[in-house]
Amino acid sequence: MSDFELIHAAIGWLEKCTKNNMEMYPPDDWRTSYCGQQGLIAIYGNSDDMVIACFCPEGQRRHLETTKGYPEFFSSTSYDIITKNSIYTFKEVGVSGDESRSLCRTFEETGVPKELIEAALLTAVEIEHTPTPLVLEGEER
Repeated sequence: MSDFELIHAAIGWLEKCTKNNMEMYPPDDWRTSYCGQQGLIAIYGNSDDMVIACFCPEGQRRHLETTKGYPEFFSSTSYDIITKNSIYTFKEVGVSGDESRSLCRTFEETGVPKELIEAALLTAVEIEHTPTPLVLEGEER
Protein backbone atom coordinates (compact mmCIF):
# COMPACT_ATOMS: atom_id res chain seq x y z
CA MET A 1 0.00 0.00 0.00
CA SER A 2 3.07 2.22 -0.21
CA ASP A 3 1.87 4.23 -3.23
CA PHE A 4 -1.60 4.73 -1.72
CA GLU A 5 -2.62 7.62 0.53
CA LEU A 6 -5.71 8.21 2.64
CA ILE A 7 -8.36 10.00 0.57
CA HIS A 8 -11.49 9.43 2.69
CA ALA A 9 -12.49 8.12 6.10
CA ALA A 10 -15.94 7.61 7.59
CA ILE A 11 -18.05 5.63 10.03
CA GLY A 12 -20.37 3.12 8.43
CA TRP A 13 -21.32 -0.44 7.65
CA LEU A 14 -19.94 -3.12 5.42
CA GLU A 15 -23.37 -4.04 4.12
CA LYS A 16 -22.34 -7.02 2.02
CA CYS A 17 -19.52 -8.69 0.20
CA THR A 18 -20.13 -10.78 -2.88
CA LYS A 19 -18.13 -12.49 -5.57
CA ASN A 20 -17.88 -10.51 -8.81
CA ASN A 21 -20.68 -12.63 -10.28
CA MET A 22 -22.91 -11.29 -7.42
CA GLU A 23 -22.92 -14.73 -5.73
CA MET A 24 -22.71 -14.47 -1.94
CA TYR A 25 -19.66 -15.86 -0.19
CA PRO A 26 -20.39 -18.90 2.01
CA PRO A 27 -20.99 -18.25 5.73
CA ASP A 28 -17.57 -19.66 6.68
CA ASP A 29 -15.63 -17.32 4.34
CA TRP A 30 -13.40 -14.84 6.24
CA ARG A 31 -15.07 -11.81 4.56
CA THR A 32 -18.56 -12.79 5.71
CA SER A 33 -17.78 -12.19 9.39
CA TYR A 34 -17.30 -8.45 8.71
CA CYS A 35 -20.67 -7.95 6.99
CA GLY A 36 -23.45 -6.20 8.88
CA GLN A 37 -21.09 -4.55 11.36
CA GLN A 38 -20.52 -0.87 12.05
CA GLY A 39 -16.96 0.33 11.92
CA LEU A 40 -14.44 2.75 10.55
CA ILE A 41 -14.05 2.85 6.76
CA ALA A 42 -10.78 4.17 5.33
CA ILE A 43 -10.33 4.58 1.59
CA TYR A 44 -6.81 4.88 0.20
CA GLY A 45 -6.19 5.95 -3.40
CA ASN A 46 -3.32 6.21 -5.86
CA SER A 47 -2.57 8.13 -9.04
CA ASP A 48 -4.16 5.36 -11.18
CA ASP A 49 -7.59 6.00 -9.54
CA MET A 50 -7.36 2.59 -7.88
CA VAL A 51 -8.50 2.31 -4.26
CA ILE A 52 -8.04 0.01 -1.31
CA ALA A 53 -10.63 -0.02 1.46
CA CYS A 54 -9.80 -0.83 5.04
CA PHE A 55 -12.69 -1.63 7.41
CA CYS A 56 -12.15 -1.74 11.19
CA PRO A 57 -15.21 -3.13 13.02
CA GLU A 58 -16.13 -1.27 16.18
CA GLY A 59 -14.50 -2.74 19.30
CA GLN A 60 -12.43 -5.39 17.50
CA ARG A 61 -8.66 -5.72 17.06
CA ARG A 62 -8.91 -6.96 13.48
CA HIS A 63 -9.65 -5.39 10.13
CA LEU A 64 -10.57 -6.21 6.56
CA GLU A 65 -8.38 -4.82 3.80
CA THR A 66 -9.48 -5.17 0.18
CA THR A 67 -7.16 -5.68 -2.73
CA LYS A 68 -6.86 -2.90 -5.32
CA GLY A 69 -10.14 -1.99 -6.94
CA TYR A 70 -12.34 0.75 -8.32
CA PRO A 71 -15.13 2.63 -6.55
CA GLU A 72 -18.67 2.75 -7.85
CA PHE A 73 -20.83 5.39 -6.13
CA PHE A 74 -24.59 5.13 -5.66
CA SER A 75 -24.75 8.30 -3.56
CA SER A 76 -22.33 10.34 -1.49
CA THR A 77 -22.68 7.82 1.36
CA SER A 78 -23.24 4.50 -0.42
CA TYR A 79 -20.71 2.83 -2.70
CA ASP A 80 -19.06 -0.38 -3.84
CA ILE A 81 -15.37 -1.16 -4.02
CA ILE A 82 -15.00 -3.55 -6.96
CA THR A 83 -11.86 -5.69 -6.92
CA LYS A 84 -10.72 -8.48 -9.24
CA ASN A 85 -12.67 -11.12 -7.29
CA SER A 86 -15.09 -9.31 -4.97
CA ILE A 87 -17.56 -6.47 -4.56
CA TYR A 88 -17.67 -4.76 -1.14
CA THR A 89 -20.71 -2.58 -0.44
CA PHE A 90 -20.29 0.20 2.15
CA LYS A 91 -22.86 2.57 3.64
CA GLU A 92 -21.66 5.59 5.62
CA VAL A 93 -23.66 6.93 8.56
CA GLY A 94 -23.81 10.15 10.52
CA VAL A 95 -23.18 10.29 14.25
CA SER A 96 -23.95 12.82 16.95
CA GLY A 97 -21.30 14.52 19.08
CA ASP A 98 -21.89 12.15 22.03
CA GLU A 99 -21.73 9.12 19.76
CA SER A 100 -18.52 10.37 18.15
CA ARG A 101 -16.77 10.70 21.55
CA SER A 102 -17.77 7.15 22.45
CA LEU A 103 -16.62 5.78 19.07
CA CYS A 104 -13.34 7.67 19.38
CA ARG A 105 -12.59 5.95 22.70
CA THR A 106 -13.61 2.54 21.31
CA PHE A 107 -11.40 2.84 18.22
CA GLU A 108 -8.43 4.20 20.22
CA GLU A 109 -8.67 1.20 22.57
CA THR A 110 -8.38 -1.18 19.61
CA GLY A 111 -5.30 0.53 18.18
CA VAL A 112 -6.73 2.53 15.27
CA PRO A 113 -4.49 5.57 14.61
CA LYS A 114 -5.90 8.80 16.08
CA GLU A 115 -5.59 10.74 12.78
CA LEU A 116 -7.73 8.13 11.03
CA ILE A 117 -10.36 8.22 13.79
CA GLU A 118 -10.54 12.02 13.66
CA ALA A 119 -10.96 12.04 9.86
CA ALA A 120 -13.73 9.41 10.02
CA LEU A 121 -15.61 11.18 12.80
CA LEU A 122 -15.41 14.52 11.00
CA THR A 123 -17.13 12.94 7.98
CA ALA A 124 -19.73 11.24 10.22
CA VAL A 125 -20.61 14.49 12.01
CA GLU A 126 -20.93 16.27 8.63
CA ILE A 127 -23.32 13.56 7.43
CA GLU A 128 -25.34 13.88 10.66
CA HIS A 129 -25.75 17.63 10.11
CA THR A 130 -26.52 17.52 6.38
CA PRO A 131 -30.19 18.28 5.80
CA THR A 132 -32.21 15.55 4.13
CA PRO A 133 -33.70 16.82 0.85
CA LEU A 134 -37.44 17.32 0.88
CA VAL A 135 -39.20 14.63 -1.14
CA LEU A 136 -42.67 15.44 -2.38
CA GLU A 137 -45.33 12.77 -2.61
CA GLY A 138 -44.89 10.75 -5.78
CA GLU A 139 -41.23 11.70 -6.23
CA GLU A 140 -38.32 9.31 -5.87
CA ARG A 141 -35.10 10.04 -4.04
